[in-house]
Amino acid sequence: MLKTKPYRIFLLFGFLLSSIFFLLDDVIFSKKTIFFWMWSKPQTLLSSTISLSSYCKKINCKIETPHVHFGTITKNNNFIMHLNIKDIETLKNFGNSFVLTFRLENLPTVYEVADTYKKYSSIFMKSKINIMGLELDYDSPSSKISAYKDWIKRLRKLLPKDHIEITGLTTWVYDNEQDTRELSKEVKRINFQLYHIDKNKFPTQRFFNFLNNISEKKISLGVMCNDYDFTKTITNSVKKSSKISIGYFLNSNCSKST
Repeated sequence: MLKTKPYRIFLLFGFLLSSIFFLLDDVIFSKKTIFFWMWSKPQTLLSSTISLSSYCKKINCKIETPHVHFGTITKNNNFIMHLNIKDIETLKNFGNSFVLTFRLENLPTVYEVADTYKKYSSIFMKSKINIMGLELDYDSPSSKISAYKDWIKRLRKLLPKDHIEITGLTTWVYDNEQDTRELSKEVKRINFQLYHIDKNKFPTQRFFNFLNNISEKKISLGVMCNDYDFTKTITNSVKKSSKISIGYFLNSNCSKST
């Protein structure tokens, strides 16, 4: 009868156990999700979205609800709509559900934002397009994140059943990490912008430490255009157990494909 020394059995068991954990890590990390922002006329973005779809199949991921830049509330509290009826009909080529992104140049009253969102959501619904929620694109100063959080709390009371998410700046984490953490609790998630103007910027380790310690499913990262090499670098810096989405900011200048 073949005898195996106890320590060899222990080593074999340890190897098998570590292999199982390694495989589980790969399974967890394989559950990637991506989405995209439509920041110009839908007609100009078809090639970029086809590229994203191909990339998603390649890395075995899921595509989330697209975000469409619908309008801007200016510093003078005027609402500028960026899509016309023809554009709304064209959106059907990209899906039947969207998140509406409002660019805010300042913080208007919560009533103005809620009323505008409800009004235009109904227009989409009449065109048989589902609106899944609202995204606020506001570059709050780091020193005023707490005030922004309180503003969002008041907005949530007016839209209690609606999905609300926001864009965010990496400087929030560097300048005011505690308030940024508290702000994240008030929204569905923060979509941090990892670019400046038209260039992707790799954040510091401190930012990744923040991501790795914050609640799961709360954070997503925004990348300029279809920069898949940059995406790989980013995902390698996040712990594998995290469930973080990558959003691609698409405009008419994005032409890179795989």
